[in-house]
Amino acid sequence: MTKKQTFKILIDISMTALFIILIKAFDTGLEFHEIAGLGILVLIAVHNIMNISWIKNVAKNIFSNKIKHKTKLMFVLNMLLTLFILTIVITGVLISKVLFTFISVGAQEQLIFIHKTASYICLGIIGAHVLVHAKYLAAMFKKLFLNIKSRSVLVPLSGFAL
Repeated sequence: MTKKQTFKILIDISMTALFIILIKAFDTGLEFHEIAGLGILVLIAVHNIMNISWIKNVAKNIFSNKIKHKTKLMFVLNMLLTLFILTIVITGVLISKVLFTFISVGAQEQLIFIHKTASYICLGIIGAHVLVHAKYLAAMFKKLFLNIKSRSVLVPLSGFAL
């Protein structure tokens, strides 16, 4: 298992765990909720940058027969996740009670509704995303745990521990 593969798995685990924790905003506190929500945006950006060649290749061939249906489904799920995360972050900034209090917009109730609805839809998409990647994830976790002592696993893990 390469360092890049290990790092990508750790990014995915972090995004998923953080998103699930953030579903209950008042359980984590609004300050943590807002900061961690922005953190998810950074993790999504890193994830997409690390997979940019795959994204470009599939986008270029999405309507051809060169790409398997499962790959097309994964691409659509990834794009939907990115779109909904952006919706969640933008509405989150607009309804912020801690970090962005200097932004004052009306329609707070509607923005909160959009924020929550997009969050729950996103949670469902994450579930579908995990299911579609189940075989890949199982294989990667097996490699990760079998190679836990190797440098290619320990170095990315130590970076997450800092």
